[in-house]
Amino acid sequence: MKIDDDLIKQWEPQVHKVARNVSIIGMDYADIVQELRIGVMKAAKGYREDSGVIFHTYLYKTLMNTASTLITKAAKHHRAMPVVDMAEDIELRLKDDIDNTLDIETVDMLQNFELSSIEKQFIQLRMQGYSMKELGEHLDIKGVYRLNKQIKQKVREQLGQKRQKNR
Repeated sequence: MKIDDDLIKQWEPQVHKVARNVSIIGMDYADIVQELRIGVMKAAKGYREDSGVIFHTYLYKTLMNTASTLITKAAKHHRAMPVVDMAEDIELRLKDDIDNTLDIETVDMLQNFELSSIEKQFIQLRMQGYSMKELGEHLDIKGVYRLNKQIKQKVREQLGQKRQKNR
């Protein structure tokens, strides 16, 4: 398959469709689009017409793999950054520090639940992509699966109570 500007222009709508549905830490929309354009060229280079797969399908899979790789790399880079210790005064510190690793929606969500400091920190790290093993090591706890289950149960119970109040 010929790799040129016409190829990129032809598949530009597909590139933007994927880019609109992807959020990558540390990358803006233009960066994501550029990386996906490179994915179009990789797909064209690797596509074999005798494979029995139409190019559009092959391209889509390549673009999704490209996006997935970018997300994984960004998460690893982001995880290497220092983690803010989650204390009981989370609301005050987050208002003072907009660059905190938690986004505003997460802060709002955490404020709606009665959770301990360790439970809030667990959620923060989990949302940053830490594995259960990494959580145990970072938080210096052995029962991470049990803690995860307890947090889920607490949130379910508190959501149930809030729903009952709203009826």
